[in-house]
Amino acid sequence: MSLLIYQLAADQVVVLNDTLSATDDGVPYGFGPKTEVLPHSDVVLTMLGSHRLHRRWAHRVIDGTLHDSIDDLVPVMAELLASATTEDERDVESVAYAFGWSPAEERMVGFAFPSAGFAPERLPDGLSIHPPILDGDGSAIEDDAGRGGWRRFACTETGEPILDEDGAPVETREPPAHLSDLMSLAVARQELVDQDFAEGRTTVRIGGHLLMTVLERGVIVCRRLCELADYREHRAAADLANRLR
Repeated sequence: MSLLIYQLAADQVVVLNDTLSATDDGVPYGFGPKTEVLPHSDVVLTMLGSHRLHRRWAHRVIDGTLHDSIDDLVPVMAELLASATTEDERDVESVAYAFGWSPAEERMVGFAFPSAGFAPERLPDGLSIHPPILDGDGSAIEDDAGRGGWRRFACTETGEPILDEDGAPVETREPPAHLSDLMSLAVARQELVDQDFAEGRTTVRIGGHLLMTVLERGVIVCRRLCELADYREHRAAADLANRLR
């Protein structure tokens, strides 16, 4: 798993990812983009989980389908993902995502395809983040679609959820006002995940560089925003891991 922040609206999708790839036990082994852009069909693909599965899936979409928009892709996506999954990956939790302009609805849409069958789940508008924000008892806060892990929330400057007097997260319908807000949220999530990893509570790693992909009708822009903390340390660990392979 890794970092994914997206903001979905009718006229625009913004996706933020890190670039670090790590083994199941959290050892860095490489860096690279985690989105595939398809400008000819106004589609952006990304995935949480297996980096290699993401690459095979994206190639099947590009080489194995004739599509003009996301409307053509959603009905065949489960089959494409299943055919790209190896036997060793069938028990690995992954979630594929596709965002794009829908001519049928005349707006941006997004879908998640969880690895338990890869059935499409329509994503609600708003801000979503992974790794999930946890409430006081350590359980994941659910999103509006009922999937564990995401929710629109009010947060402090360090990215922590604001709780009401009963300890419940305070919801908000206000999106981040500036790109710097999204960047601050990403940096805050990395700091908390690094702390959890150091204390043995997770094997998730976030690192490398923070990349942004912006999708509007007819336009896809990709940009490197910043170098994340511990990049040099992760790079040295990846160099060592690759020499020992």
